[in-house]
Amino acid sequence: MESRRVIATALAIGLVALLGFYGAAKLLRAGFEVAAFQRWGYPSAFRVMVGSFEVACAVALLVPAARWWAALAVLPLMAGAMMTNITHAELDKLGLPIGTALAALALLLLTPMPARVGAWTARLRA
Repeated sequence: MESRRVIATALAIGLVALLGFYGAAKLLRAGFEVAAFQRWGYPSAFRVMVGSFEVACAVALLVPAARWWAALAVLPLMAGAMMTNITHAELDKLGLPIGTALAALALLLLTPMPARVGAWTARLRA
Protein backbone atom coordinates (compact mmCIF):
# COMPACT_ATOMS: atom_id res chain seq x y z
CA MET A 1 0.00 0.00 0.00
CA GLU A 2 2.87 2.36 0.80
CA SER A 3 4.42 1.95 -2.66
CA ARG A 4 1.07 2.76 -4.25
CA ARG A 5 0.93 6.06 -2.35
CA VAL A 6 4.55 6.90 -3.26
CA ILE A 7 3.89 6.28 -6.95
CA ALA A 8 0.68 8.33 -6.84
CA THR A 9 2.51 11.20 -5.16
CA ALA A 10 5.31 11.08 -7.74
CA LEU A 11 2.79 11.10 -10.59
CA ALA A 12 0.93 14.02 -9.02
CA ILE A 13 4.16 16.02 -8.60
CA GLY A 14 5.14 15.34 -12.21
CA LEU A 15 1.72 16.36 -13.49
CA VAL A 16 1.76 19.52 -11.34
CA ALA A 17 5.12 20.51 -12.83
CA LEU A 18 4.10 19.74 -16.40
CA LEU A 19 0.62 21.31 -16.30
CA GLY A 20 1.89 24.25 -14.26
CA PHE A 21 4.69 24.96 -16.74
CA TYR A 22 2.62 24.69 -19.91
CA GLY A 23 -0.40 26.41 -18.38
CA ALA A 24 1.72 29.33 -17.18
CA ALA A 25 3.41 29.51 -20.59
CA LYS A 26 0.01 29.90 -22.23
CA LEU A 27 -1.16 32.51 -19.73
CA LEU A 28 2.11 34.47 -19.91
CA ARG A 29 2.01 34.46 -23.72
CA ALA A 30 5.21 32.50 -24.24
CA GLY A 31 6.24 32.78 -27.87
CA PHE A 32 6.10 29.06 -28.60
CA GLU A 33 2.54 28.81 -27.22
CA VAL A 34 1.28 31.91 -29.02
CA ALA A 35 2.81 30.64 -32.29
CA ALA A 36 1.27 27.18 -31.84
CA PHE A 37 -2.25 28.49 -31.24
CA GLN A 38 -1.92 30.87 -34.22
CA ARG A 39 -0.64 28.02 -36.41
CA TRP A 40 -3.67 25.93 -35.43
CA GLY A 41 -6.04 28.84 -36.11
CA TYR A 42 -7.28 29.04 -32.52
CA PRO A 43 -8.19 32.42 -31.02
CA SER A 44 -6.10 33.94 -28.25
CA ALA A 45 -8.97 33.52 -25.79
CA PHE A 46 -8.84 29.76 -26.33
CA ARG A 47 -5.14 29.73 -25.39
CA VAL A 48 -6.00 31.60 -22.18
CA MET A 49 -8.86 29.19 -21.42
CA VAL A 50 -6.69 26.10 -21.94
CA GLY A 51 -3.86 27.62 -19.90
CA SER A 52 -6.25 28.48 -17.08
CA PHE A 53 -7.62 24.95 -17.10
CA GLU A 54 -4.10 23.49 -16.99
CA VAL A 55 -3.12 25.70 -14.05
CA ALA A 56 -6.38 24.89 -12.25
CA CYS A 57 -5.73 21.16 -12.68
CA ALA A 58 -2.15 21.60 -11.41
CA VAL A 59 -3.38 23.41 -8.29
CA ALA A 60 -6.14 20.85 -7.70
CA LEU A 61 -3.60 18.01 -7.94
CA LEU A 62 -1.87 19.51 -4.91
CA VAL A 63 -5.00 19.05 -2.79
CA PRO A 64 -5.39 15.38 -1.78
CA ALA A 65 -9.19 15.64 -1.55
CA ALA A 66 -9.35 17.03 -5.12
CA ARG A 67 -6.63 14.86 -6.68
CA TRP A 68 -8.98 12.22 -8.13
CA TRP A 69 -11.16 14.89 -9.76
CA ALA A 70 -8.14 16.78 -11.11
CA ALA A 71 -6.69 13.62 -12.66
CA LEU A 72 -10.06 12.94 -14.25
CA ALA A 73 -10.23 16.51 -15.62
CA VAL A 74 -6.81 16.19 -17.27
CA LEU A 75 -8.03 13.37 -19.54
CA PRO A 76 -10.40 15.40 -21.81
CA LEU A 77 -7.87 18.22 -21.86
CA MET A 78 -5.22 15.86 -23.22
CA ALA A 79 -7.72 14.29 -25.62
CA GLY A 80 -8.20 17.75 -27.10
CA ALA A 81 -4.44 18.23 -27.36
CA MET A 82 -4.10 14.87 -29.12
CA MET A 83 -6.88 15.73 -31.57
CA THR A 84 -5.22 19.06 -32.33
CA ASN A 85 -1.91 17.32 -33.04
CA ILE A 86 -3.58 14.72 -35.25
CA THR A 87 -5.76 17.24 -37.09
CA HIS A 88 -2.77 19.43 -37.88
CA ALA A 89 -0.48 16.51 -38.78
CA GLU A 90 1.88 17.21 -35.88
CA LEU A 91 2.26 13.54 -35.03
CA ASP A 92 5.77 14.11 -33.70
CA LYS A 93 4.21 16.15 -30.88
CA LEU A 94 1.76 13.45 -29.76
CA GLY A 95 4.10 12.00 -27.13
CA LEU A 96 3.53 14.76 -24.59
CA PRO A 97 -0.29 14.64 -24.46
CA ILE A 98 -0.30 10.83 -24.61
CA GLY A 99 2.25 10.59 -21.79
CA THR A 100 0.38 13.18 -19.74
CA ALA A 101 -2.93 11.35 -20.24
CA LEU A 102 -1.35 8.04 -19.25
CA ALA A 103 0.13 9.61 -16.11
CA ALA A 104 -3.26 11.12 -15.23
CA LEU A 105 -4.98 7.79 -15.86
CA ALA A 106 -2.46 5.96 -13.67
CA LEU A 107 -2.96 8.57 -10.93
CA LEU A 108 -6.71 8.20 -11.26
CA LEU A 109 -6.41 4.45 -10.78
CA LEU A 110 -4.00 4.76 -7.84
CA THR A 111 -5.99 7.44 -6.00
CA PRO A 112 -8.96 6.32 -3.92
CA MET A 113 -12.26 7.27 -5.51
CA PRO A 114 -14.13 9.93 -3.53
CA ALA A 115 -16.91 8.43 -1.39
CA ARG A 116 -19.54 10.48 -3.25
CA VAL A 117 -18.60 8.87 -6.55
CA GLY A 118 -18.46 5.41 -5.03
CA ALA A 119 -21.94 5.84 -3.54
CA TRP A 120 -23.28 7.20 -6.84
CA THR A 121 -21.88 4.31 -8.89
CA ALA A 122 -23.20 1.81 -6.32
CA ARG A 123 -26.69 3.25 -6.85
CA LEU A 124 -26.30 2.82 -10.60
CA ARG A 125 -25.43 -0.85 -10.16
CA ALA A 126 -28.42 -1.53 -7.89
